[in-house]
Amino acid sequence: MGYVGNQTTTSFTSMDKQTITGSGATTYTLSHNVSSESEIEVFVNNIRQEGGSGKAYTVSNNQITFSEAVASSDSIYVIFQGKAIQTVVPPDGSVSTAKLADDAITSAKLATNIAVSGNLDVGTIRATNGTSAMTVDSTGRVLTPARPCFSAYRNTTSGTYYDSGDLVFDATTVNVGSCYDTSNGRFTAPITGAYHLSCSIGSIYEDNSGSQFGANDWVQLQLNINGTESSLNPKQYLRVNATFETSFSLSHVFYLTAGQYVIAHIRANDTDSGDGGFAYNSSTGYMHFSGFLIG
Repeated sequence: MGYVGNQTTTSFTSMDKQTITGSGATTYTLSHNVSSESEIEVFVNNIRQEGGSGKAYTVSNNQITFSEAVASSDSIYVIFQGKAIQTVVPPDGSVSTAKLADDAITSAKLATNIAVSGNLDVGTIRATNGTSAMTVDSTGRVLTPARPCFSAYRNTTSGTYYDSGDLVFDATTVNVGSCYDTSNGRFTAPITGAYHLSCSIGSIYEDNSGSQFGANDWVQLQLNINGTESSLNPKQYLRVNATFETSFSLSHVFYLTAGQYVIAHIRANDTDSGDGGFAYNSSTGYMHFSGFLIG
């Protein structure tokens, strides 16, 4: 049926109840005003009483007077028949799952540190900006597509370092979060955490002419934090003797604060040619630098 004006609000109705504790008196104050005894139901020790003059009780506004004194041991309660309490707030326990709209409950309405018992069904967990941070597929595999990781390699066809130098891997196959810089060879930690980094150097020889190493020559690879050499930094040392070319790798777990960077640094000693260094074949596939956030 049509109506004029604003639509009425759906209300939930219940009768108001008052419990009275006896004190040996006959008159007590009601929580609501009433105009006659018929507007309330009075129960003493769970037995309904009749109201009116010469009966069990009379009322006047918010006062009820019993014909006999009420002891503290008596159980008395009043039901206000003419005082229906209406509210737009549903009674406790009355809202079912079917009454909740999809996506109606936001994170702001959830308590922190919620304890979960049983199974927790998870599809996608998103960051505050809507980025998909973690997904669990139908087979139970946990995927973290936003986890920082990179894999870099040398795309330049040749290169030479004499004595020492930082290695710049100038191309990437993976660079989630743009954490590796191909211009300077630095992996920079985007957030504080533990990272696994590894570097492999292949097809190293003495100089650009392709000579083999001489006796007592050596090559050392080191992963340096913020470009600083330290005895605590992981290193791989290789002494070579009349070998045309050699290769080796190095891996380590670093705990980095956000903004710190790690770079691969290499040193060499060339005793027979006097140039104090080495050269390397940097064709694609021989040299790699990679890493990822553990957590």
